[in-house]
Amino acid sequence: MNTFSFNLIPKKSEQEVQKEEKRDKTSVWTAILPLTGVSVWLLLVLFNGVVVDGVKANWEESIAQKENRIDTEYLAVRVQHGELVLKTKSLATLITLDIKPETLFVLTEQIFPEPEPGVRIIGYGRNDDGSFSIRLATDDYQKIAEIARRFSNYEGANLVTIESVATDPTSEDNPDEIQATIKFFINVEFIEGNA
Repeated sequence: MNTFSFNLIPKKSEQEVQKEEKRDKTSVWTAILPLTGVSVWLLLVLFNGVVVDGVKANWEESIAQKENRIDTEYLAVRVQHGELVLKTKSLATLITLDIKPETLFVLTEQIFPEPEPGVRIIGYGRNDDGSFSIRLATDDYQKIAEIARRFSNYEGANLVTIESVATDPTSEDNPDEIQATIKFFINVEFIEGNA
């Protein structure tokens, strides 16, 4: 076979050679980059399966042990705490009944802005159920009913009742004097409005 040392194809210019080299490099990188991405993804999946899942399983086991310890060792404390919470919640209504005595005086001043002729306030009281009472003295049963109605119509008082109505015939000052005790609760809105 004879070999010829000449080339019939014209020689490529320097620019064409650089362009082909650049195209070849780009083709190689185009093939290598997706392959690199897939291999990085596989490495991350393996890392997650081996390292992260192992650590996660250890944490879950540790948390389960702590919860089991809470359920077993601290059961008595949890029961006592639950009882205390229930008792505290049941006391909430009694705590709301804790009203300062000054509130009673403010309320009576608003009901009696001026001294009522023929009516005398003998005393104020606080009952065990959280209600308040006012003892009045007058000569007329009708006045007692009017005052009780005034308390009932006033927004600061509710559950108004007349506890007792009595006369004291042994009284030397005024044997016809009628004494009445009016019992009522003070509304929480009234307290908040006058705080």
